[in-house]
Parts: sequence; structure tokens; C-alpha cells
Amino acid sequence: MNKTSPTLVQGFTLIEMTVVLLLITLLASVAIRETNSLSFQVRYEQTQERLERIREAILGNPRQIINGQQAVSGFVADMGRLPDELRELLQPGFCYDSGGTLLPTIKRPSACTSPSVWTYKQVPCSDGISNTETLCSEAAATWIGRNSDSPGLSWGWQGPYLNVSGNPDDKDAFVDGWGRVAQGKCTNIVYTDETTCTANGATWTLLSNDNNYGWWFIDLFNLTNNASDSGNLIVQSFGKNHQKDNSIPTTGDYENDYPSNNKSNGAVFYPNPIVRQQDWQIDISNGITINLLKPYQSLGGFCGFLASQASSFTALADCKNAGGSCTDTSPNDGNCDSICAISSSTCKDLGGKWQSCFFTSDQCNSFTGGTWQESCEFTPSSCVAPGVGGTWNTTDRVCNFTSATCPTTWDGSKCVFTENTCFNNHGTWQKQCKFSNQTDCERIVADGGPGGTWNMDNPASCSFTLAQCNTANGLTKGKDCNITNEEGASSTITRYSQQNCNISSGTWTSNIKQLCLRVFYRNNGTITSIPSNSKPVLIEENGSSQTIHFNFASNPIFIPAGQNAIGIYEHDGTNCTSTLYPADRQNPIQVDFHPRIDLPVINW
Repeated sequence: MNKTSPTLVQGFTLIEMTVVLLLITLLASVAIRETNSLSFQVRYEQTQERLERIREAILGNPRQIINGQQAVSGFVADMGRLPDELRELLQPGFCYDSGGTLLPTIKRPSACTSPSVWTYKQVPCSDGISNTETLCSEAAATWIGRNSDSPGLSWGWQGPYLNVSGNPDDKDAFVDGWGRVAQGKCTNIVYTDETTCTANGATWTLLSNDNNYGWWFIDLFNLTNNASDSGNLIVQSFGKNHQKDNSIPTTGDYENDYPSNNKSNGAVFYPNPIVRQQDWQIDISNGITINLLKPYQSLGGFCGFLASQASSFTALADCKNAGGSCTDTSPNDGNCDSICAISSSTCKDLGGKWQSCFFTSDQCNSFTGGTWQESCEFTPSSCVAPGVGGTWNTTDRVCNFTSATCPTTWDGSKCVFTENTCFNNHGTWQKQCKFSNQTDCERIVADGGPGGTWNMDNPASCSFTLAQCNTANGLTKGKDCNITNEEGASSTITRYSQQNCNISSGTWTSNIKQLCLRVFYRNNGTITSIPSNSKPVLIEENGSSQTIHFNFASNPIFIPAGQNAIGIYEHDGTNCTSTLYPADRQNPIQVDFHPRIDLPVINW
């Protein structure tokens, strides 16, 4: 019988056990490091995501497209400004004095200075209870929620723009991914910790006054005091170590602030803003262009005189103002010493039109020899008026300019005027049918002519009696001498107004309008407006379409993005009035102002 040899059981040696334990420890430490690294990356990405949520709360969601353009929404679109602190994106607030009395004219935290206290509410009513404007009014409280104003614009706090699961009173209501909670607040918001704050002579306030939940939240202007930096918002996390970096990092690290610092102002380092001025403001310094379909007024813009009434003018000034002429042997008495007379020559001497008949461009083109012409014409005084700088040619009765004296655009050979620049430089924009010779002027209507009378007084022109003008289906001003610009006896140019014309015993008909433009926009939770510059734009009400450019007095001019409104108003010569133009216009038109996009030409 065979016997089986006993099995020998051999254990691990001490060295082998040590190696195994070392391997297990090594693998565990690697796993822990990888887990920590993954956790840090998650926190970093959470910080990025929350920073983007803050940006969208302020500017709106860039992925929301309406009619091919980014939808206008967010805090800026409602309030017309950046938030002063992060909590404004969660709740509306009000300013109360030290006795608890509401200060309704103070509408932002930065303006509610000690001893006044900015207090957040659950609803946009100062009683903290009423959730509609009607109920708020019934409670005799102040409403800062959605409102509508006369231009038809809605405005006011319409949040929350950030949604949080906790209580906005909590110091960790909307922290970064690293969990840095509200620490307190320095009266100089440049400083982010108590030590630096007090070392620079500022005061570190209680934790309850820190409404930025651990983020650094500051307008760049408050850091640099440079006006061009206003409207650039910095929001920054202090990273894994919860400490503000006082350097520009050279390597990537979770300890670094996010976004990373890349600039400094003295000892304070800061990153690029997450909201730049051009992200929410539109510069309208270059003006706004309007395409205006003008009303048609059959008569207007002229002070007219009959040749037969000239003899009634005894004062020299009255005679000359009417385009007349008389002998003045005693210049010191200011009276005519012969009968005042108006002729085609004396009328033209003053820059007037003699027995004019006005046709449309279609009528003009139907006449043999008729040429439609648009030009800027001047009188002797308007030619040399201050700011115009022309030289009056007494022989040809035209205003001459050089490249040095041209008040508009010089094209190499002549001064080029537009309708607007003509009016604004004391000229008269003439749209008229010109006939260059006697044959074409006097050709009868049946033969394709206007049936006028050739007038040889320089410059030669085609004149019409009332009967001749009516036969040709034209429009007559109804007077012999029609003066558009000035009172000729004045030493300086004085545009004929209705009052001046009536004083001079003329007949006034007006189709020249002075216009201005207003832009309505949100400004700190209310609607305000800015007019175009004090110099009005002049138009002639001739039924045509005209492209008008309105400029503004100051530069630059920034309008917050959002749905704003634009209106054209009558100008009284001094101020932009509140009378919309034309008379049948009821309201301004609403226009979306998009950042980084030029405003189109607006049809009015």
C-alpha cells in the first residue's frame, strides 16, 4: 500500500507581505489623487457654469433667437443698467432711511449710502407683500416691477433672473463651485478681505451686508476711476484656496482665481470683465438715420409780395425787404424818396423768385426742354452768413465757394450740398423745372411746352403769370416776388418767419418744418429720453421721401440694449418739443437696440 506524501503549505514571507501592502497603498493613493483631481475639476467647471449663468441673467440668453436676432432680455433689458450686487439678480430691493422711511427716488444699492439701508424684498413692492402693481398701489406702497410708460415701453424689475433653491438671505445662496460663502463687505468695494480693507482706511461691514455670496462683483470704473471703464463688470471666484490672488498667474492651478488675473491697478489685480460695455450699451454718437415720408403742403415756405403793393412801402427797409427798390437821397432818415417798385430785377437782386410756377418732376420731364433740377441756392446775405463763408457774385447772382470755404463736401470742383446741409447752412433747397432758352420756355402747352414768358433779367428765367401757370397745371406761389430766406435790409441774415413776414405786409405760406428726434430708453428702472442736438433739421413738406440724419450734442452717448423707442418731434427753434411729427402720428416707434449691431435706417 502506497502512502501519499504530506502536502507542504508555504506562507508569504514578511518581505512579500510588505511589497503587497506597499502596492495596495500606492494604488489607493493614486485612486485618491485621481478622485480628488476629478472632484476639483467638477468644482472648477461648476464655477465656470455659474459664472455663465450670472452673465446670462444680466444680458439674456444668447441662444434665444427671435426673427434671426438674439432676443433682448435679462436684467439690463429691464432696468437699463448693470446690477450693483449679485443679489439684485435674485430679489428686488428698496432704500430706507435710518428711521425706516422709504426713499423712493433712490433706486439702486450703490446710491443707498449709510445711514440709509438697502433692503431686499420677496416681491417688487415696498410693502414686501403685494405682488401686483394694483395691490401695491392700494397698499400705498411703491412698485418697481413691470410698468409701461408713454412710449409704450415696459420697464422695471421682472426677475428673478437667477433661480436658487435656498433662501437669498443665506450667505451661500449662490456660491462658486468651491463653496466660498459671503465674508463681509468693505465700504471700498475694491478690497475683498477685512485686513486689506481696514489697512486702506475703509470699513469692513457685517456679513449681512455682503450680497455677493463670496464672489468679487465690481464695476471696473470703481477700481480704475477711468470713465471709459464704466459699464465693464468684473465677477470673479477666488478659487480653491478662497483667497484673492495678488499676482498674474503663470501656470494653471485650481488655487488661481477664476477668471484669472491679467491686469493690475496698483496693488489690486483683476481679470477681463465678464460683461463688457459693448455687450449691453449701444453708442449712438454717430447719430440716427430716419427715412421720412413727408406730408405734402401745396403752398409754403415763402414770404410773397405783389408788385402792385410796393408803392405802399415808404420805409426803405420795408421796400427792400419786399424785394423792391427806391431812391434814397436822405439815407439818415430811413425813408424812400421815390416810389418803391418791385421788378423782376430787384426781386432777383434779393435772391427772390420772380413769378414762379412750380411743376412736379413728371410734369417737367413731359415738357420739351424742361430739366428737373435740385440745387442749393443762396441770397446775398445767406451766402456770406457766419459759418457759410461763400462769396456773392453780383454779376451772375450766385454764391461761390472754394475748397477752403466750402461748409460741406468739396468734390474737387464745387461745393456739394444735400437737402439737409443746404437748409442748415442758410440756403434754400430748390426743386424746380428749368428751361434754358426762350423757345422752350414760351412753347405753348398744346405743343408740349409750359407756355411761360422768358425773363432776361440775370439770371434768365422762365416766368409765369397766374393765368399761364394755371393753364400749364402748375402751382404758383400767388405773388410776384417770393422770398425764401431773408429780410434784405438786415445787416445780418434773418430768416423770414411768419411773424416777420406779416410785419413786412407779406403773405406767408409755410411748408418748412423744424424737426428733432428723441430716443426713449430705460435708465435705472425708469424711462428717460435724450433729444438730438439743439440745431433742428429743416425739411420742406413736398410729399417726397427724405433720408434725414439726426446728430446728438454730446459724445459719446450710450443707450442700454433692449426694446427702446424713437420719435420725431417738432422743434420750436430753441428746444425739441413734445409734439410728434407729423400731426397724425400717435406714438414713437419701438426699436430693438442690439449690442454690437449698428442701427438700421428707420422708416418713420
